[in-house]
Amino acid sequence: MPYFLERLAGSPYASSFPSWLSVTWTFVGLVSLACATWAAQEVIPATRIIFPLVSNTLLITFLAILPRLPLPPGALFAVVLTNGALQAVSGSWFKIAVAALASVFGPDAIAAFMTGSALVAVGVSLLKLATVYTSLRSEYPGVFTLDLISTIHLATLSGSPSDTDTVTSTVIYFSVSASLVGSGIVAYAYLYPKIPHDVRKERPQPEDDHSDTESVPTEVDYLLGRVSTPTPISSASIWIVARKNAYYNFSVFYVFVVTLAVFPAITTSILSVNSPDESILFNPLIFSALHFLNFNFADLVGRALASSKPISSTSNTRLLLYSLARTAFIPLFLLCNIQHKPKFGSLVDGSSKPFFNSDIAYMLILFAFGLTNGHASTLVLMAAPSKVMNPGLELYESKTAARIAQFCLVGGLVVGSATSFGLRAIQCRCNPFLDQ
Repeated sequence: MPYFLERLAGSPYASSFPSWLSVTWTFVGLVSLACATWAAQEVIPATRIIFPLVSNTLLITFLAILPRLPLPPGALFAVVLTNGALQAVSGSWFKIAVAALASVFGPDAIAAFMTGSALVAVGVSLLKLATVYTSLRSEYPGVFTLDLISTIHLATLSGSPSDTDTVTSTVIYFSVSASLVGSGIVAYAYLYPKIPHDVRKERPQPEDDHSDTESVPTEVDYLLGRVSTPTPISSASIWIVARKNAYYNFSVFYVFVVTLAVFPAITTSILSVNSPDESILFNPLIFSALHFLNFNFADLVGRALASSKPISSTSNTRLLLYSLARTAFIPLFLLCNIQHKPKFGSLVDGSSKPFFNSDIAYMLILFAFGLTNGHASTLVLMAAPSKVMNPGLELYESKTAARIAQFCLVGGLVVGSATSFGLRAIQCRCNPFLDQ
């Protein structure tokens, strides 16, 4: 994000780029997710998982090449949004397939799926921080140097140090990201034989005559069709399941409305209250990378805590109230050190200090924001398709419930991204779509 903002500097889209990217990504993702939900099958073909992984690997590889292309700001803006839209399409089909597959194995598998997603985000944030840190080290003599990244970085330097440093760090970042996404193909190939035949569109293996016929059927047994259910699986209605899980669906929807309303569109404009000359940590690029790492780590912790029953209620009413309570974070962020162009004016006197005139206070607010995001969303996605946690649901409706919850999640991302334009207009009293 910092690299693209730098490339777009001086164009009409410089300040509003995060909001444009978020709303494009999430809107296209929502439409694609709707198509994927309606076209979902009880069996999950391998192509529904492999093809999106291949597509996103190629798209991210293109982003690694993009810094070397001399595109004008307008063309760069269009290319990045198009790339993001294509990633959103393939990602939506991938998400539906994986969510349905995880729901087969119950709440613990869904929690592992959510935690794994957050772990990847933390890894990407660490990579971004390392590459930015290395690119800025020449401006801060005496700082610790990351030897591995520095070696790769120095091997590719040519031309103006400052410009080339940023380009090189961006190339490294997207190259490693593409490798990580591509590794998902290898991981799925390894796990594929372990997926039940009932789920992966294969003829089931003959059952062992000596199997324990007296064992009590589990939730997984019902979901895999090993035990007959009162109603055929094909009769699960999207509308009936959506009504049954209305509280859960709205909860996960609103969690991400609040999250995307301020992150990253508003939070990327919050800078350190200290001068960048004092420390490399206060440099805007480093501070932005730290803020992404802080949020993603807190999100990971929140998702991991969802497995702790004493602090993780799965009541639909409590989760709804939990989701609504997160609205309080919006004004808290608006009271931090948000930067704006002087010509636009501001809601507060430019010479006055922000209400939260402390980087520590801001980072603590951001940590709590990420923690509650991961915790609340994981609890909803665990409970919504589970007969154990959600007694009103029939066992044969589990996969449908998981898909609807994912659809509502992306719907929240879309509405939250659109809301970020409004919050930006309130904050800067300007045209939120262009720097005018």
